[in-house]
Amino acid sequence: MLNDIIIGISNKLSEAFGEECAICAEPVKQGLQEPYFAISCVNSVDKPMLGARHLRANLFSVKYFPKSKTQPNAECNDVSDNLFLALTYITVDGGLVRGTNMNSLFVGGVLEFMVGYDFFVQTVKAIPETELMETLIYTA
Repeated sequence: MLNDIIIGISNKLSEAFGEECAICAEPVKQGLQEPYFAISCVNSVDKPMLGARHLRANLFSVKYFPKSKTQPNAECNDVSDNLFLALTYITVDGGLVRGTNMNSLFVGGVLEFMVGYDFFVQTVKAIPETELMETLIYTA
C-alpha cells in the first residue's frame, strides 16, 4: 500500500509541476539535474481499532531540490505553496485519500515537505471463532 501512495504522490506532482521536474522514489543517483523531487515514507504506524480494523498512519517526506542557485528560497516558497494545494488529495487504488498534518521546512538549500496519509485497513480474520456458552430462549 505504501508504494501505491508513492505512486499517487508522484502522479499529483507530475500534474502540478509537469515534466520539467524529475520525481524519484529511490535513492538519487549522482548526476541528476535539478529541479527534482524525492519521495520517501519516513514513518508508518499501525494502530488496532475495534474488530478487524486497523488505522494505518503514514508520514511521507517530499523533498524538492531547486534549480535556482541565485534565489533558491523564492523558488522553494513557490513550490511549497503549490504542494499544499496539490497534495491535499491524491488518488490511491481508484479512491481519494486526504493529506493531513502538512508542513514545509527549508533547510540546507532543500525544501522538505511533510504530509500524512492515513487510512483504515481490515484484516481477514482478527478474532478466532468462539463457541457460544449457551442459547438464550425468550418466552413471553
